[in-house]
Amino acid sequence: MFKTLKPYWVLLHPYKKQLSIAITAGMVAGATTGTGIALGAENLFNVLMDTDVVLERHEMIGISLMFPAIFAGLGLALFINAYYVNYCAAKVVQGLRLNLFE
Repeated sequence: MFKTLKPYWVLLHPYKKQLSIAITAGMVAGATTGTGIALGAENLFNVLMDTDVVLERHEMIGISLMFPAIFAGLGLALFINAYYVNYCAAKVVQGLRLNLFE
């Protein structure tokens, strides 16, 4: 299976830095989705369900700002991932076109 992909790997080799950034951003987005939202929800539900908890103003603000921060990080990671994957794909297609019409 990988033998058929060898020409594409050769074309992708000059852009391995961009591809590694895309892969890293994808892993950050996955981690943010999996753990960040779950931890934020756990903190929020603990506060909402426990009637004995009295929070100070800065604690309430911190919990309230947790979700926008998580989603901002997720959005940034997804943007970086999509940008660099499309960049690498465009460069590979450009290389294929140049090789085709040589």
